[in-house]
Amino acid sequence: MKKVKFYLLLLLIFFFPLTGCGTVSPDTAFEDWCNHTFASELSQNTLNLHYTLQHPENYGIKSASVSLGSFDLAEQEKMLINKKVYLSALSSFDYNALSLENRLTYDILAYDLNQSLADTEFFFYEEPLGSVTGMQAELPILLSEYRFYTGADIPVYLNLLSQVDDYFDSILAFEEEKSKQGLFMSKQAAQAVIEQCEDFIENPSQNMLVTTFRNRMENLSQLNPRLKESYQQQNDNIFYGSIVPAYEEIISTLSRLVDTSQNQNGLCYLPKGKEVYEAKVQSLVGCQRTIAEIKSLIQHYYKEDLLALKSCLEKGEITSPVLMDTAKENPNAILSSLAQKIQADFPKIPMETYQVKYVDDSLKDHISPAFYLTPPIDNAADNVIYINPAMELKDLSLFTTLAHEGYPGHLYQTVFAVSKDTAPIRSLLSFGGYTEGWATYGEMYSYGLYGLDANSADYYMHSNALNLSLYAIADIGIHYDGWQMAQLTEFFSPYGITDKSSIESIQTAILENPGNYLKYYVGYLEFLELKEKAQGVSYSEYPSDLKAFHNVILSIGEAPFPIIEKYLPEYYSFLYSSK
Repeated sequence: MKKVKFYLLLLLIFFFPLTGCGTVSPDTAFEDWCNHTFASELSQNTLNLHYTLQHPENYGIKSASVSLGSFDLAEQEKMLINKKVYLSALSSFDYNALSLENRLTYDILAYDLNQSLADTEFFFYEEPLGSVTGMQAELPILLSEYRFYTGADIPVYLNLLSQVDDYFDSILAFEEEKSKQGLFMSKQAAQAVIEQCEDFIENPSQNMLVTTFRNRMENLSQLNPRLKESYQQQNDNIFYGSIVPAYEEIISTLSRLVDTSQNQNGLCYLPKGKEVYEAKVQSLVGCQRTIAEIKSLIQHYYKEDLLALKSCLEKGEITSPVLMDTAKENPNAILSSLAQKIQADFPKIPMETYQVKYVDDSLKDHISPAFYLTPPIDNAADNVIYINPAMELKDLSLFTTLAHEGYPGHLYQTVFAVSKDTAPIRSLLSFGGYTEGWATYGEMYSYGLYGLDANSADYYMHSNALNLSLYAIADIGIHYDGWQMAQLTEFFSPYGITDKSSIESIQTAILENPGNYLKYYVGYLEFLELKEKAQGVSYSEYPSDLKAFHNVILSIGEAPFPIIEKYLPEYYSFLYSSK
């Protein structure tokens, strides 16, 4: 899970004429406009602001009202209008007069806006209360990790905390409207969210929002004990008086709406379901491939992985991936080792600090095996990786998971972007196929670092890739082709997955998060495709090694894949033609 990145609110403030004075260069005008827009958009949401900037005053944000945002339909309509205004404003700049980096930013902004405008047609197919990635699961993590840099942050946090019930009220109003339109979530998904909310408030005195609050105040030596106690009392009062009732209201509302659910199967059983799914996948992955083209891409690599596994088995015995040394039991030791080992094929980055934490008991049965929280762009040292103890990760699975979340995955990619002074406005945009695809790419790379012989490492890497391809095929099967339990059972049977409860768990996970597996797997395949294309642009004057490819991809940064492909030759030239 990355930090929550809401769509740009796009409430544009024109601080200067777009055509401007002749003394202002096109690049300066464009950058100023982006920076003013960045500051304006961040000011609209306190949680986004706090997770994006430690020192907002350095970005022109002197003060901002405390707001958690809303799922209010009127706000969504306002956003739609403003996105159109934003696109119009963007087109006022002379694209061809911009530098390479600014043209890249322009293209990314234009792509995201056009994509989000197209997605508004399917607004009521969105699900803000998904059992794994819903706000009722993510918000407690984000609030418990809300850093108190100074004493002034505490009243802001308490104000924010007090708005949680109103925020969830807006989401529940959205769920009511979905119900009226026949688009309410499946009974299974609703029950999963209900159970998650029940678990979260089961032991309120031990809840993470109560227990972490005091710990976060401890580092503020300027606060006297009496003031700390006052803040603690306010926090507890808000938790019991606002947070607990908010989660009780979610339970009550979903319990009431559950019988209005009209579809217990994939999206294709809903009106425009196939169209919705294709649009969702394209948005999640950051690609323009049709489902037919994605199927073809998956099938190609599926066959390659099968052939690779066959070759590995023919070469000799596969070594068991048991714990190779005692250091690999320690997540911090693993991350330190990975940071050193990847330097052969990945550009060196500043070594930043990180913390490894464990998911709270109230959430561990309902949340991902591990996730990374991105730091503010002006403080890349503030990295946190969460491990879910319920998953009992160990040995090779722990090692590759930490590669995914840490080096060369999310943490590495994030710190690289910060070190390259990526345009701040790009931090407001999120392209899941890039971030999760890159982390999966890094995870696959890490098999060769674990200490196994090369053949065994290849075997486990291709096994993992094959498993991901099966889940991706099942995702398309359920949501696009209409698979139900019988087809799913038939599909997994040849691979030794025959246990009914296991197949039901897979089905539930896919039903609740359409396209989620494709974000990881197809994102990963897009990087393999880009690596192949890079061989075509890396002619004699450019280096053709893996480190150069990684440097180019990371220098382009988080973006939709068509744009990355477009800029691949230019960035090879930009980074290496003069070297």
